[in-house]
Amino acid sequence: MPFSVGQGYFKSSISVEKFNAIKDSSRPPEMSLWERIKEYFFSTYHAEALECLFKLYHYQELNLTPVQVRGAYIKLRALASQGCKEQFIIESQGQADELIIKGDNGETLLSIVVECHQDVFSLAREINKLYPKTRNSSLEGITRLIIFGDSLSDSMGRMFEKTYHLLPSYPQYYEGRFTNGFSWTDFLSSPQFLSKEMINFAEGGSTSASYSCFNCIGDFVSNTDRQVASYIPSSQDLTMFLLGGNDYMTLHKDNIAKVVEQQIDDIIKVITEGVENVLVMGIPDLSLTPYAQHSGEKRKLKDESIAHNALLKSCVEELKEKYPQKKIFYFETSDAFKQLINVASNIGYDTENPYTHHGYIHIPGAHDPQLDICPPYIFNDYVHPTQEVHLSFALMLENFIVNHYSNE
Repeated sequence: MPFSVGQGYFKSSISVEKFNAIKDSSRPPEMSLWERIKEYFFSTYHAEALECLFKLYHYQELNLTPVQVRGAYIKLRALASQGCKEQFIIESQGQADELIIKGDNGETLLSIVVECHQDVFSLAREINKLYPKTRNSSLEGITRLIIFGDSLSDSMGRMFEKTYHLLPSYPQYYEGRFTNGFSWTDFLSSPQFLSKEMINFAEGGSTSASYSCFNCIGDFVSNTDRQVASYIPSSQDLTMFLLGGNDYMTLHKDNIAKVVEQQIDDIIKVITEGVENVLVMGIPDLSLTPYAQHSGEKRKLKDESIAHNALLKSCVEELKEKYPQKKIFYFETSDAFKQLINVASNIGYDTENPYTHHGYIHIPGAHDPQLDICPPYIFNDYVHPTQEVHLSFALMLENFIVNHYSNE
């Protein structure tokens, strides 16, 4: 079958002649009028596929890194129609890989040799240099880490269980987590980090505010209220809150005051019930996700992220004044992720594209690729970071906790 992108009735073919024209031209390819009309009405991903091909054929002139070349190849494969994905072949050559795209008759349409990325977990090593572990730190007053959050923190597979092992079931997600390995909560509570018991109420899809009452999604997903209601407080707990992203990205809400106030109400609830240590975390800059880049909501999500964090931080400062005997701190997650992205960019990681374009669900009968636990990417999918980013984030968070909650 001819090479095509898109699915079902919305497929769009790319001829061998088009491949050759892109290869021979120094200018980015343009779509025909019919291709543009079809793309506009049916989202065939034709334009994105042509952009990937141009990057692959002209990666040297564009000064693309091996990581960026692989990213374009992986993205093009993800965009390819069923039946065409088998035309993508990677042949190992020791220290390099040959990335191949075959034609309908077995001819080679594209062949590129790129170096293998030997230095795995380079980002985590760089972050570890910036945030070295503090020895002999005393957190004796804290015995448990209590997590309230969404898919960024869901290490227990709560959404996975709720959906009968459907979300997420694609192999690039590990054991019900929304990442390709362990989450920051796994790392932070482990013996190599704080070595504390963890009780994690976080659930994928959770919102900060409640949107029940004739809202199907709001009724289905968890929220801060529901999570806190399941918690039995202890004075030796460190309660950690990281929610809000789904209010803006999934449910497209814009009532920032409601999102923040609901979370603050629940924080006050655990404080008045005896919790001594509280860590409130802002949300990452949602406009930096691949989802924001492709959805047309980049400006809106950036404004909402900034406003949410500013209001949340202000409310936390008020709580500190109201409860001076408690240890209550605010952590600027947005700044942490921006630093991670800057460091990753400097060492050649892909900071803009998702590693997988597939989606959350495994399709029965499909030959899915094996789990890759350490791709040089910031994002595992269009929204969620990779395991390595979780590890790096845990290193930064551990440093903050030791410096702010230690008894010394």
